[in-house]
Formats: sequence, C-alpha cells, structure tokens
Amino acid sequence: MTIPEQSAARQEARKFVVIAVALVAVEAMAYVVFAFIELFSISGGANASGIGIGLFLALYGLAQLFACWMLLKWRAWARGPLIFTQLVQLGLAWGLKDWGMRESEALLLALLMAITAAVALVCLVLPTVTRALLDEDAV
Repeated sequence: MTIPEQSAARQEARKFVVIAVALVAVEAMAYVVFAFIELFSISGGANASGIGIGLFLALYGLAQLFACWMLLKWRAWARGPLIFTQLVQLGLAWGLKDWGMRESEALLLALLMAITAAVALVCLVLPTVTRALLDEDAV
C-alpha cells in the first residue's frame, strides 16, 4: 500500500472511530446522569444499595469516557473496553423486556440502546479500523 493509500485508509478509519466514540460518549454521559439521579434520590432503607448502584454507574460511565478519550488519542488498547461495554449494552437492551416498565417505553429504550450499541460495535470492529489501530505509524 502506498503512502497516500495509507493516509486515506487512516482517515476513513478515523471517521468510524469518531462515530463510535460519539455514540459511546453519549451512552457514558447518560450513565453518569443516571448515577447522580440515583445518588440524590436515595431515601429510607435503600441507602446502601442506592449508593452502590450510583457509584457503579458513575464509575462505569467515567471509565467509558476515559476509553473514548484514549481511543481518540489513537491508543489501540482502548478499543477493547469499548467493545466490551457495547456488548454489555446489547445485553441490557435485551433484558429490558423483563423490566416493570410500560411496554412502549421499554421497547423504545431497548431499541435505542441496541441500535447505538450495534452501530458503535460495527464501527469499532471494522477491518479498516483494526488495521489503522495496529499500524504503528497511524498516530
């Protein structure tokens, strides 16, 4: 592959990485917002579980944001955690069917979660992205 072809391939890969990072960053910020909602709505005897859930969601969201930032800096290792979190997101979307929400709300939320996770996963595992991330000169 010639130098101009490498540059074009890297630019194409960077577009897909930015799409994936944007989607995951929105998901991560939603987790952080849900964490603060959980932490500030604690009442009664559910203090321990509410604090635990809130802290977990906050750390999960912040870890995703950190991995997004590192992937934008073209650190190949950051792709693994992002792929994992998107697989978790697909599992959460599947599990929404058993929650006590109204059917239309659960379906809408599940579809939104599944579509964003699927698009991010596809962008992260594309062969052009893999090649560009593994190329040592891609920085």
